[in-house]
Amino acid sequence: MEQIPIPDAPPELREKIAKLARQCLDTPDVGKRAALETRLNTLVYAAYQLNADEVRVIEGALGDKINATDIITVTENEET
Repeated sequence: MEQIPIPDAPPELREKIAKLARQCLDTPDVGKRAALETRLNTLVYAAYQLNADEVRVIEGALGDKINATDIITVTENEET
């Protein structure tokens, strides 16, 4: 299996990702968990510094529907 590069995300972003991952695991409500997973995906995309086109490719392959412009917003917010 190929190795997947792990991004060197800022500590604050890593903390947010870890917190959301824990919430996903602890949330029994499927609807709430789906919303948390969408937000988690957005943060992970930001950690990898993916652009909107790259996110569209990933989401298209997975069949998910995330607004790729959200990724840009999250990335910009993390930089400030």
